[in-house]
Order: sequence, then structure tokens, then C-alpha cells
Amino acid sequence: MVASYGVTNKSKSVSSVPIQTLLGIDPGNGFVKARADKGDSIILPSLIAYPTEYFEGGVVAKNGCSVLYVSGSRSDLIGKQILIGDIAYSIDPLNCISIAKSPQAKADYALELLLGAVGLLPQCDRVINPVLSVHDSTTFGEQIKQKIEGVHRIQLDGEPLDIEISNTSVTPEGKGTYYYLLKSGKVKKSDLVLLFDLGFGTSIYTVFQEGKILERSIFRWGVRDLYNSICQHPEMRKALNGVEGDSHVVRTAIETKKFIYRTEEGIFDFSKQYTEALISWTKSNLKQAMDKMRPRIPKAAHLFLVGGGGNLPSIGNYFTKKGFEILGNSQFCNAEGLLSIAQARSQQNGNR
Repeated sequence: MVASYGVTNKSKSVSSVPIQTLLGIDPGNGFVKARADKGDSIILPSLIAYPTEYFEGGVVAKNGCSVLYVSGSRSDLIGKQILIGDIAYSIDPLNCISIAKSPQAKADYALELLLGAVGLLPQCDRVINPVLSVHDSTTFGEQIKQKIEGVHRIQLDGEPLDIEISNTSVTPEGKGTYYYLLKSGKVKKSDLVLLFDLGFGTSIYTVFQEGKILERSIFRWGVRDLYNSICQHPEMRKALNGVEGDSHVVRTAIETKKFIYRTEEGIFDFSKQYTEALISWTKSNLKQAMDKMRPRIPKAAHLFLVGGGGNLPSIGNYFTKKGFEILGNSQFCNAEGLLSIAQARSQQNGNR
């Protein structure tokens, strides 16, 4: 789950005429991923903080976005400073909001996550037509639209930015990936396609054929549970004098494949604990998913592992032995497909 982040203090081009941007955005439990029709790609951690004191955003805003909500459709946010991404953890590691902690959070903080992505795009003054995905679009789709649509006047690291969000569509997670596979020619519409999205907070099994979802199961576990298991490992607690590890530190070390945790006593290499936790997590969680998918596997023309969990060290062997293909851009393919949906909707509406 390796991420390359944007930087908020880069120069932005400003146009006197509002720029319409089509945006595919995948606000995951672990990372927000976005693709814009201008060719830009954004990824940042799904972390949010609201600092209570004055915050000089440009100082530490390398891995995220600092937004001041000045006025607009969300009256509850007026006057609030919002930090999105690693910057939120840097300012308030104990109290920053992790989207993975609650299924409702993707709806409650939909605008904040979207502003974090938009804030890293290189152009100003825009009309945004987004297509978003969420694990349960039936439950949360209308809530998300109500949270994000309207006019929002913000300051981005002190620079004014006016945004109008309209013509929003919310789809089930995985649908973007399916459209990406169709567009890239990796699958045909008549194929029975099985996707397993190994995510940070949830994992989702979906079967597609003829452009429709035939079967879908949401598992309330993900890579976060693996990280927590490592944090609670007896050897980790011993190295930290009886205290559990910080999952953010563990996640970063695994993403960089260094497996190093810096302690008061020196460097603790937790590569052995990672292997042990991965085996246990695989037996308890991935077995549950495979049991659910097993009846469909012989009938499927294609099996794909997607989501950031596909980048976990050593996880690939487990799935490739079972016939799954791991997409090289597994973390971004859902956002790419969501952008394709946005472009198709725009053409149908005569906006392009």
C-alpha cells in the first residue's frame, strides 16, 4: 500500500473562467485516491483533524492539505480549519479522525476528503462533477451527495479557492475497477468477472457480468486488522515497555518494506512479527473470503485481486496460487474507472 503524496504549497494556475473538472474519487478507509480528467492523480491518507489553535499550514503540509472553510453550502464548517492526510496525524496523532473507524465516516466526512483531493490539484476556480464510490451506496449515497454538493469558498494554505460541486454520482466500490477492466480490454462484457478488493478497513467480494453486479459481500475486516495485530504482538509490547505500537508507524514501515520501529531503546525490527501476524490474519480472514468465493471461482473467466492490500509484502503468493491476477495499479484502478464513468455521464449530458 505504497503511496506517493501531493504537496499543497505548489504554484497553481488561476483562470477567470471557472474550469470544469471531471473527477473519479475513491475515498477509501486507508487512502483517498482520485483521478481528474486533466490527467492529475492524487493519493493521501484518509485522516482528518480540526486544529483548535492557529495553524500555519505551509509548514508541514507536505503529505496532505490544509483547508479553511470560509463560507458556502456547509454552514456547519464555516470558520473551521481542516487538515486532511498525514498532516492531520502530524498535528494531532492521538485525536485525528481515521475514516476506517466507522462505516458512517465516509458519509460524515465526504466533503473533507474530497476537498483534500481537490486541494492537491494544480488548478484553481473550478466546477467539480465527481463520481465517488462507497462500500454501501444504497445506504450512504444520498447522504454523501447532501454533504458535498453546493458552493464552497475555502482558503487553501491561505490562497482563496471557490468550488462548486454538482452532478454527483455515488456507485458501489468495485464498479470503477470493473469499468477500468472493460475499458482496458482486459475483460469482455460477457465475461463472468470476480473481484476481491482487499482494503484497509473492509474487504469486498463482487461478481460482475454484462455490466451488472451478480453477487456482492462486504467483510468488516481489512489490512488495518493486520496492523493492529502487529501493534499488539507481545514482542512489540516488550520492545515498547508494555505499550502497544502505533499503527500509523507500523503501516509506514510496512509500506516502505523496512519493518523498523524506532523505540527509546533503539531500533526494533518487526519483520518476524509481521510474518507471524500475516499467517494468522490469512488463516482467520482470507479463508473466510475464499469460502464465500469458492462456488464462483470455477465459473469465472477472470479473478482479480485489487485494493491497496494487494501490495502487502508476501501476500501475492497466496492469491496467485489460487489463480488471481494482481493488477499492477491495484490501488488506483477503481478511481480510474470512476473517472471513465464521469466522462461517459458528461458525454450523455452534452457537457463535453
